[in-house]
Amino acid sequence: MQHPTPTAALLSAIDSGGGKTMNSTVRLPTAARLGDSLVFTYTGAHAAAYLNPAVELAAELSGPRTTAAAGNATIAVAPGTTADIITVSIPKDTHSRLFARLKVVRP
Repeated sequence: MQHPTPTAALLSAIDSGGGKTMNSTVRLPTAARLGDSLVFTYTGAHAAAYLNPAVELAAELSGPRTTAAAGNATIAVAPGTTADIITVSIPKDTHSRLFARLKVVRP
């Protein structure tokens, strides 16, 4: 029996509210460049809100990270019955490159 990686298990929990396997790539987080912004989109199940998902960004891959918030990003939530679609638009500003990741905190 194949066990999911810790990352896959956490993404599954965010996506489905606690499942242990990933059975759909449709709901995986996505990132795209749109104009001068990095747009990061993910699905957040209401049942997984306790994981406190957040998008972190940095100008360098190994550099210090900042949590995306109203002062440094635009966050839009498309509410759903059991899950929301969260879109975070991060302006590139003066950075030559920009990195983002989905961070979750297991209680």
